[in-house]
Amino acid sequence: MSLSLESTLSELRQELARRGIDFATFAHRHGWKPETVRQVAYRYWGRPEEPQGRLTYEILTKLREFIASQN
Repeated sequence: MSLSLESTLSELRQELARRGIDFATFAHRHGWKPETVRQVAYRYWGRPEEPQGRLTYEILTKLREFIASQN
């Protein structure tokens, strides 16, 4: 599955699961709290608006990079 920036949150979760990880695993790999990663994904994934906070922006960017690098 190849995700676009317009993909849904459900598609993101499915793609992470296909690769054998979830939000918690992704968060721990980067030293973040799992709930923070979940909140960022729920709020911003697949939406055109960009986050204002540095941590939120970093998490969203890392999620996008991870998905893009695994295709």
